[in-house]
Amino acid sequence: MASDPSGSHVLQALITTSSDKGRGKILKRLEGQYVQMACSKLGSRVLEAVWNSASVSQRQSIAQELVPSESKLRSDQFARHVWAKFALSHFVHRRAHWQEIQTGESKKRKLFSDLLE
Repeated sequence: MASDPSGSHVLQALITTSSDKGRGKILKRLEGQYVQMACSKLGSRVLEAVWNSASVSQRQSIAQELVPSESKLRSDQFARHVWAKFALSHFVHRRAHWQEIQTGESKKRKLFSDLLE
């Protein structure tokens, strides 16, 4: 569904507008498909939407699934952007630093969402 032109828009809207509990259920269904999504033009956009709305622990589980496929992700034209945007090199080599970056982004996102509401 994430690789379909119409389905990707629906899935992206669903992820960005759903509650934390609903988003968690969606992410459970997507587990095991993140590498395939990252290598797809439309799927990589959905994966970025998932990443931007995910909690730090959810991001960590997504990163853990993506890291074993490093060579595939770095060689794919769409997935290499996912690798860079998610700072997966930091996840592999400097996990504590990656954790700090993700926690900081999460706090900023919460702060701005409170201001916008």
